[in-house]
Amino acid sequence: LRRSGYEHGGRLPTPCGMLRRGAALALVTLTNQMQLSADLLVIGWALGAASAGDYYLASQILVAGLMFANASGQLALIRLPELLGQRQPFVACLAAEARRLLGVACAIAAGLALLGPMLLPALFGPQHAEAAPALLWLLPWFVLQHPTTLLQAALTAARREREVLRANVVMLLALG
Repeated sequence: LRRSGYEHGGRLPTPCGMLRRGAALALVTLTNQMQLSADLLVIGWALGAASAGDYYLASQILVAGLMFANASGQLALIRLPELLGQRQPFVACLAAEARRLLGVACAIAAGLALLGPMLLPALFGPQHAEAAPALLWLLPWFVLQHPTTLLQAALTAARREREVLRANVVMLLALG
């Protein structure tokens, strides 16, 4: 994308500066994993290991489907920093990407809603047919994860990593 890679003032960021900004993002990743792991532990505790296994299967299928959200977030990290200080182009770029991304997310979710209940037992065996209801219940999370990933990248591009971390901590507490 012909990005120079240089920070403000034509200088590369210092290693300490990159580590300081990256520390908040590392904690964001940890809180994301805590959310997924907590769900699995609660389901295993409340419903047993077999239900937790079906939930895990459904959730991992959807996590694999987040590749478009992750790619969009990575592209936003490349494109958006160049638009800092230019409110209208920044918002326009973010809005256009969000529309495309939500279209993809809704299309994948609709396909999974229609085909998932038939494909899961066919692909993984009839003993995992109970993963289909879990997959359907997780589809709203899947769709919402797309704009969340993009917005987290946009906030990171705007040098607001701590706000992303704060939002994740609040989400983790709310889910608790």
